[in-house]
Amino acid sequence: MKIVKIFKILIGIIFLHYSLIAQINLHGFVSDALTKERLIGANIRIEGTSRGTITNNYGFFSLPDINSSGIKIKISYLGYVTKIIELKEIENKPINIFLKPTDIKVEEIVVEADRHHDHISSTSIGNISIPIMQIQTLPSVGGEVDLLKAVQLQSGVSSGNELSNGIYVRGGSFDQNLILLDGVTIYNPNHLWGFLSIFNTDAVKNVELIKGGIPAEYGGRLSSVLSFTLKDGNLEKTTWQGGVSTISSRLSVEGPFSKNGSYLISLRRSYFDLPLFFLNSEYKEYENKAYFYDFIAKANYTISNSDRFYLSGYFGKDAFTSKYTYSDLSDIDIGFSWGNQAYNLRWNHLWSSDFFSNVALVYSDYYSLQKEFNYRSSMIFIKEPSVKDFSLKADGEYFINENHSLKFGTAFINHRFRATAGLFENSNEIALINVNEIQNYISHDWKITERLQITEGIRYDYFSTIKKGEIDPRINLRYLINDDLSLKVSYTKMYQFTHLLSTSIIMLPGDIYYPSTQFLMPENSQQISAGIFSSLSFLKLPEIETSLEIFYKDMKNLPMFRHRFSSPSDENIKQDVVIGKGWAYGIDLQLNKNYGAFTGWLSYSYLFTRRQYEEKNGGRAFSPKFERPHQLNIVINSSLSDDWLIGATFILASGQPFTIPRQVYYVEDFRIINYGDIYSFRLPTYNRMDLSFTRRWESWGVKFETFLNLYNVYNYPAPLLAWYGSSFSRTGNHLVTFSVGFFPTIGVNFKF
Repeated sequence: MKIVKIFKILIGIIFLHYSLIAQINLHGFVSDALTKERLIGANIRIEGTSRGTITNNYGFFSLPDINSSGIKIKISYLGYVTKIIELKEIENKPINIFLKPTDIKVEEIVVEADRHHDHISSTSIGNISIPIMQIQTLPSVGGEVDLLKAVQLQSGVSSGNELSNGIYVRGGSFDQNLILLDGVTIYNPNHLWGFLSIFNTDAVKNVELIKGGIPAEYGGRLSSVLSFTLKDGNLEKTTWQGGVSTISSRLSVEGPFSKNGSYLISLRRSYFDLPLFFLNSEYKEYENKAYFYDFIAKANYTISNSDRFYLSGYFGKDAFTSKYTYSDLSDIDIGFSWGNQAYNLRWNHLWSSDFFSNVALVYSDYYSLQKEFNYRSSMIFIKEPSVKDFSLKADGEYFINENHSLKFGTAFINHRFRATAGLFENSNEIALINVNEIQNYISHDWKITERLQITEGIRYDYFSTIKKGEIDPRINLRYLINDDLSLKVSYTKMYQFTHLLSTSIIMLPGDIYYPSTQFLMPENSQQISAGIFSSLSFLKLPEIETSLEIFYKDMKNLPMFRHRFSSPSDENIKQDVVIGKGWAYGIDLQLNKNYGAFTGWLSYSYLFTRRQYEEKNGGRAFSPKFERPHQLNIVINSSLSDDWLIGATFILASGQPFTIPRQVYYVEDFRIINYGDIYSFRLPTYNRMDLSFTRRWESWGVKFETFLNLYNVYNYPAPLLAWYGSSFSRTGNHLVTFSVGFFPTIGVNFKF
C-alpha cells in the first residue's frame, strides 16, 4: 500500500506548509442577491491584473497572497449583473458577495461580457456548463423540458434514439457516464424507459458535463462526468412554482425555515394512470397501471461563516403492470418497475482563508423488477437486480499561493449488488455480492508562468473482489496565447469497476449491474485530447465562446452478451459474457452565445468508433449501435418582445447502425432468425426541427408561462427505430420502421 503512504506524506506537507507560512488571502462566497443561493462557477477577477479564479461547487473562492490595498475585484456570472467592488483594506476573513439577476425583459438584458473567459484561461478541457435559463425554453416532446435531452445537443454526445434520453459520449456506452445528483451516483436516470429523465428543472440550479481531461476527483467511469446540482432553497422568502404538461404535473416550494436555514421540496407525477382507470372500470377482467413520480427535498443550515450543513434526498419510481383475469384466476400478470433513492448529508468547513473541506455521508439505491406470471402454465419469470451504495467521503481544497493549489480526497464505499437471473417454475437463484471500494486522489494546479498552466493529478482505487488497486494518472496543460485564445492538451486514464450487462440501447428493468471479478476485470480507457479555445473578440463578438477539440480514446475489457437475449446468473455469467476492446476518435466543435436577448449554441461532432470481440462477428470490428459519424445541433433562444419567447432546435445526424437478418427459416411453427454481420446496415440520415413559443403574463400576483411546443415541425419521416417484424414471410425479409411525425403539445408554468 505504498500509494496510501504517499497520500499521507502529501497531506502532512500541506499542514506543515500551512503552519509555517502566514498569509492574507482574499476569500469568500458569491451568492444570488434575491435568494442567497450560492453560485457555482462565478468569475472573480482583480482589475488591472491577470489574477482571477472561479467559485467551487459551494460558491467558495480564494485568491492567495493579496498584499496590496485599494484593489478592485470584478465578479461576473451568466444571467447576473456584473459587479465591481473596491476593497480599500483586505482582512483575513471571508467576504460575502451578492449578485443581482438580470431582468428577463429585452431592454434590460445588457451584460458586459468579461474578456477573461474562464473556458479560455482554465486548464479544463472538454467541460460544458449548460445554463438552466436556456434549457427551460427549449422545445420538448410532451411538454416536459428534459435536462438529459439538452445534454444530447452538446458536441461529442450522441443519443440512443430521438425518443430516448440516453447519452453516449465520445464513443462510450451509456453506463460509462458517471451521473451525479448532488454528489450521489445515479445508476438509472430514466423515467418511461428513457423518454424522460429524473432531473426536474425546477429543482436543479447547475448542469456540468466533463467529457475530456476528467479531474482526478472523479473516477469509476470511462467516458464522462455529468453532474446535476440541486438548488439550496430561497433564504429570503417562500416561493412556489410548478407546471402542467401533457404527460405530468409538478410543484415545488422553497423558502427559509430559520434565519440561517432554507429548504427545497419538489414533486412531479405523471397521469397516464387516469385513462387506464376508466379502462379498468369498463373492462373488469383487466387491471392496468402506468405511472411515474419523483420527490426531491433539500435543506441547508449555516452555523457560522465557516460551517454549513446540507441534507438532500431523492426518491422516484416507475411502475407499469398489466393483469388479465379469467374465471377468478389471474391468468397473466406482467409488470415492470424501477426506481432510485439518493441521500447526501454534507458538512462544509472553512478551516482558514486557504483551506476548504467537505465531508459527506452518502446512500444510493437503484432497484428494478421485471416479472411475468402465467398461472395456467405455472410459468414464472422474474428479474430483480439492484445496486446499493453506502459511502463516506472527505474532500479538501488548499490554496497554497498565487501559483499553486491542491485538491485531495478519500472515500470508502460499500457496494451491494443483487444480480438475479431469470427464474422459472419457482426457482430462486439470486447472486448477492458485497464489495468494498477505497478511493484516494490528489490534484495539483500549477501556474508555471502567466501563459503556461498545468493541472496534474493521480488517483488510486481499490476494489475488494479483485483484491488489487489501480492507479489513474491525469494531466491537463494550457498555454495562453492571449486573453482571447488558448491551446490545451490533456491525458486521462480511467478505470470502471461496475459493468452494465444489457441487450438494449436503452436501460431496461432487469438489466444487471455486475461488479468486477477475476473474470470480469475492470474496464479501462486512455484518452488524449487537444483543443483550441477562443472568443470572437477579434470580430467584436466577445460574448461568443468557441472551442475545437480532437480526441483519441482506447478502451479495454469491455463486456458484452454472447447472445442477443441473455439473463445471466452468477453461475453462468462466464459463458454468457464475452470480453473485448474498443476505440474511438473524433472532432468536437462548439459555439456558445450566453449573453443578450439572443442566446444558444451550435455544436458539430465527427465520431469514428469500433468494438471488437474474438467471439462476435467473426472477430471483425463493428460499429456500436449508438454511433453517429456526423451530428449537427443548432439551439436558439430569443426574446421576441417583453412577453414572448421563442425556442428552436435543429438536428442533422447520420443514421444509426442496424443488424440485418441473413436468413429466416421455420422449425415447425417457430421462426428462426439467423443474423448477419453486427450493425452492418445503417438507417437513413436523420433531421428534425422543433419550435416552442412561450408567452409570459402576470395575474393575481402569479407569474404565468403558457407554451406551445411543435415537435418535428415539417413532419420529416426519418425512422427512429427499425426492426424485422412479424410480417416475415418464408421467402423474404421485411424491414419495419417507426418514426414520430408532427406532434404539438401545450402546457402552463407558474411561479409566485
